[in-house]
Amino acid sequence: MINYKLRVTEVFIITSSSTLLRIMSLLETTNTTCPYCGEPIEFVIDCSEDEQSYIEDCFVCCRPISLKVSVDASGFPLVNARHEDDV
Repeated sequence: MINYKLRVTEVFIITSSSTLLRIMSLLETTNTTCPYCGEPIEFVIDCSEDEQSYIEDCFVCCRPISLKVSVDASGFPLVNARHEDDV
């Protein structure tokens, strides 16, 4: 028995005229800045979840960034990055 794991990252539709339409990407890249050191940071967001929050360390200063992510109606992530102790 062979087990395969498949992760869908994008959904496409091929129309009758062979046009390829991109419907939704489940992984989107977004940019923000570190709330501590101000350096630009790139995050890959899993858009299959409507809302999520987690802590990610800054790649430059290594301080913990509290991320609150929501996905808008068109499937793109909205990211709010704050100090870990901000409410």
